[in-house]
Amino acid sequence: MIGDSNVEGREVGAEANFTGQLQRALRQRGRNVSVINMGVRGDTIAGVLRRLDRDVPSGTDAAVVWIGVNDYRRGTGIADIFAGQKQIAARLAERRVPAYILTVPVYDVALHRNPTTRVSARDPHLNAAGYAATLQRAYPAIERLVDRSGRGSARR
Repeated sequence: MIGDSNVEGREVGAEANFTGQLQRALRQRGRNVSVINMGVRGDTIAGVLRRLDRDVPSGTDAAVVWIGVNDYRRGTGIADIFAGQKQIAARLAERRVPAYILTVPVYDVALHRNPTTRVSARDPHLNAAGYAATLQRAYPAIERLVDRSGRGSARR
């Protein structure tokens, strides 16, 4: 996974953040995977594009990308955010790394305002419940991505 603090899992442990919950869910469903957290607090689409080749190295079987909220907070329009996300996906596709872009509506930004799914009244980052809600919505597509990559070795 590559992206911003949503990927990094600010203020929650490695088991409770999105990558930890995703890895656990995939393994519980028979996928033999390791989900690596390449989240950087405050990152933007431009930042991900700069570090994409380094942080998603050759041989990566699949990538989940969660980026754009900091771009939006800095005034970037939604159309430009979607265009940047497509640019990331295209760069990964050129390198034969299948990708899933976690974006609206699967990513529900309202979770950051909900006191039951955010870290605290002062910190709008997602807590374990916020990540679980996002994972519930994103999981089917990510599981298909892993299965298509041919590396998930699902038990039948």
